[in-house]
Amino acid sequence: MQAYEAIFQTISMRSFSSIWYWLVVIGLWMWTAQRVLGVPLDLIMHVHRHPEDDRAARDLNDLLRVNARRMGKTPGVLNVGVAAFLLSAIVALAVAGLETAQAVACIAVPMAAVVLLRMRLARRVLGMGTIAATKALIWHRMFVQMIAMVSIFSTAVWGMFRNLGLAVLN
Repeated sequence: MQAYEAIFQTISMRSFSSIWYWLVVIGLWMWTAQRVLGVPLDLIMHVHRHPEDDRAARDLNDLLRVNARRMGKTPGVLNVGVAAFLLSAIVALAVAGLETAQAVACIAVPMAAVVLLRMRLARRVLGMGTIAATKALIWHRMFVQMIAMVSIFSTAVWGMFRNLGLAVLN
């Protein structure tokens, strides 16, 4: 019986007190900040530091062209509608007090902002030169990191508030 309880304590459905939730939050934000429009960070920084390296600049431009065209396409009305409906439903359930919806909203709302910024960058970067595109990618990554920091901090504060509130009630 103790092993059974230990397993269900580890894989808790109470999101904010679960180690798995926090691993997903941290992993998702790390993964999001590691690639900007599908271009690895080390390539962006190499081209930024060594603009004379034609091969690296060509690689960056190729990756950027392919990924920016793919991400910069106008999303269909149906895709935007479904995404807006799902995000609205998650936020509505979170406001209603469902802890799992609150945990998902703490991830989904800032991630939606990142997706919108990414789509905007994809459209802007296609007409830029290599140096300007590199600077735009670096600025975008800094904005994503700021969103991540605020998101993780606010999620942690809300999770602590939620867990302390539940501890007081019990």
